[in-house]
Amino acid sequence: LAVENSTDNFGLYFIYIAAPDFFGHKLGPNSYKLSNELKQLDQQLEVFKTDFLLKWPNTSFIFHGDHGMREVNKHFNIIESVTQIAQKYNLRFNKDFIYFVDSTMFRIWFLNDSCLKVLSDDLVNSDLLNCYGQFVTKEFANKFNIPFGDRKYGDLLWVANKGVLLFPDFFNNDFPKKGMHGYTPGDKSEHGMCI
Repeated sequence: LAVENSTDNFGLYFIYIAAPDFFGHKLGPNSYKLSNELKQLDQQLEVFKTDFLLKWPNTSFIFHGDHGMREVNKHFNIIESVTQIAQKYNLRFNKDFIYFVDSTMFRIWFLNDSCLKVLSDDLVNSDLLNCYGQFVTKEFANKFNIPFGDRKYGDLLWVANKGVLLFPDFFNNDFPKKGMHGYTPGDKSEHGMCI
């Protein structure tokens, strides 16, 4: 962080710092290494703030984190589970169904009625899927303001329990993260902050 190439003609100056999110995912929120990284960031912010105030002494600062981070304690390969269920009925990805896997959410679209019936029944009754998360019902959707019944979000939505990471997913297949966010709201670890 450095104060350079700035003009006096601004009212709001945004700075994005990726380090807390990056290291929170990589190291986990309870990691000693993350604590050290955050201490270094605090020192960098102090230098930046001091330099900034020398040039613009009437500046006010807002430090904002848009979400928290939760320790990952279980990895679940939902792609493998869905593929095994689909193979039982000789159903194929891209022909009978498609899906999208986020780190904490799974969405599936059924491309024909027979697939909808057999695959959705087996998924909803899967011990593994019910152990590691829950399907979004109308009541669940209403509680968390999730659009329900609109196919653009999937014919069937599943959300991971807190601390469960879907791995691999469509964003992460290099190494499983040790920290994650994006679980259902309500837990303190999911809250952001503003100073």
